[in-house]
Amino acid sequence: MKIKNINWKRGRFYDGTRVRNTALLPFNHSAMVIQCIEGDLFRWNIKRGTFDIAGGIEETEQKAMESCESAWQEIVKEALEEV
Repeated sequence: MKIKNINWKRGRFYDGTRVRNTALLPFNHSAMVIQCIEGDLFRWNIKRGTFDIAGGIEETEQKAMESCESAWQEIVKEALEEV
């Protein structure tokens, strides 16, 4: 089964200085990749409502988006195994 890729929306964080990519995902989940304040690192996370489901920090924006995508695919696969 093919899991659809995340459809990222690129923007700026509310302070206007940092890059932020966000996406609304199925099953009340959301994803975000944001540039960290401390240097050139990028933090990613997947949330269900207000609860963090998965997350991490990567050296590049692309790696963070790929890690987030991979984690989302694992979450969906795990959910389908339980059905």
